[in-house]
Amino acid sequence: MGMMDVDPVMLAAQSASEAAGTAVQTGMLTGAAPALANPATMGIDEVSVAIRAAIAAHSANFLTEAGLGAAQRAAFAAQVGTSGVVYGVFNGLSAAELAL
Repeated sequence: MGMMDVDPVMLAAQSASEAAGTAVQTGMLTGAAPALANPATMGIDEVSVAIRAAIAAHSANFLTEAGLGAAQRAAFAAQVGTSGVVYGVFNGLSAAELAL
């Protein structure tokens, strides 16, 4: 490790872990989306139809927000991976400089 005392291997592992978590999260959302987006109607009266519409709207909002959360997690995974590469380069340059 270099003077920054950051282990690029650990950052790569964290990036991979976050990417795997993102895949699980998006897979769960993809699997649940049809059921959430199309809730069952409890009856044919106007109140039941209104309740179904409210549940569908809430589900759409949830899926949108959860999708944004998954996108943010994916961006975080990518950024951690990029940071690992940068720290690896920095550590190499520091080692070369200290060897002079």
